[in-house]
Amino acid sequence: MLCLANINLDKYNTKGDSSNSSPSSIILSIWHQAPRIAKAICHVALNRGFGGAIRASLELLHAVSGKAWEDTSTIFRQLDNIGPKSMKVLEENSIHTFNDLIKVEPMQLEVWLNRTGPFGQKVIDQAKAMPRYRLGLTKVIPRSWWR
Repeated sequence: MLCLANINLDKYNTKGDSSNSSPSSIILSIWHQAPRIAKAICHVALNRGFGGAIRASLELLHAVSGKAWEDTSTIFRQLDNIGPKSMKVLEENSIHTFNDLIKVEPMQLEVWLNRTGPFGQKVIDQAKAMPRYRLGLTKVIPRSWWR
């Protein structure tokens, strides 16, 4: 969650610590296995027929695979020339989704990120081109159960 939420762990790392117990090293080891774990959760949920768990596991797999949590500024990692500093600025200005970003005027974006034109328009165009999906589940009860 720390990686997906763009939380900086630098202040927790101890200088000269040779052990593998620093928060950053633990996060990296977990992060390496996260997609495999998320896929396993999906398979279990599908095999058991747990609708809510299927949806949650698919959202988790999507977030872990994209290394970005929905509705946080980390989703902007997918855009060219948007790094941690830019994500922080966007978050400070209540820009959390691609839809939020699309609503911003290109010049305003350039002011916030201290960039020159046509940077703002290029970023907004990339955000518009990002695929969007919506997942819905409906529970269906077979007629044979109604008798």
